[in-house]
Amino acid sequence: MDFHPPRRIAPDPRSASGRTLFAYSLWFRAVLTGLLVSVGGAASVVEGAPNALAALAAILGGAALAAYSWRRAAAALARLDAPTAGVKAIASAHPRAHHVRAGASADAIRSRGALAARQA
Repeated sequence: MDFHPPRRIAPDPRSASGRTLFAYSLWFRAVLTGLLVSVGGAASVVEGAPNALAALAAILGGAALAAYSWRRAAAALARLDAPTAGVKAIASAHPRAHHVRAGASADAIRSRGALAARQA
């Protein structure tokens, strides 16, 4: 009888993509925590909490945590989508990448550089 262990569905946690995915999950949990703190502060203001300053601090602090964590989570996802060093990138040039502006030809640029070198 052959035993076939289940295949890994998640990325290897020791690889760079596994660590990046783990960082994303932590930042996303921080986003949810910040949102919950903000909602809790807003709920305490609506209920008429005796300490409105603490409720305002909870709203602002939770919103700041959520915004900062959201940006960090988005950066972690962008790192997952970025091509790695081992993958060959496809070279694609923009149609106007080799367009030379009028008056900025290679001869004009060289002559300006030679003129600047003589004036220095």
